[in-house]
Amino acid sequence: MRRSFIAGLLALIGMGKTSATGMDKKFPPVPAWRPSFKQPLDRIADRISYYCDGKRDFVVFANGTCVILDDGLADTGAEAFVACP
Repeated sequence: MRRSFIAGLLALIGMGKTSATGMDKKFPPVPAWRPSFKQPLDRIADRISYYCDGKRDFVVFANGTCVILDDGLADTGAEAFVACP
């Protein structure tokens, strides 16, 4: 049976189907590599504040990801805005 071009590419990068049921072992694939350093969150917050000109509220998560919030949100609204479903 001939594979499609996309299926061949997926198999090449290790995302091909791995079981008889057609389910992948782990999806989405997660790299085994982890950084050997941690981002300085205070510097990230300083830069985001600078680029927002101090006029927007934002959240900086523990891994360095930033979310700029909608204007006029209270603390409870901000928590709901960034909460994961």
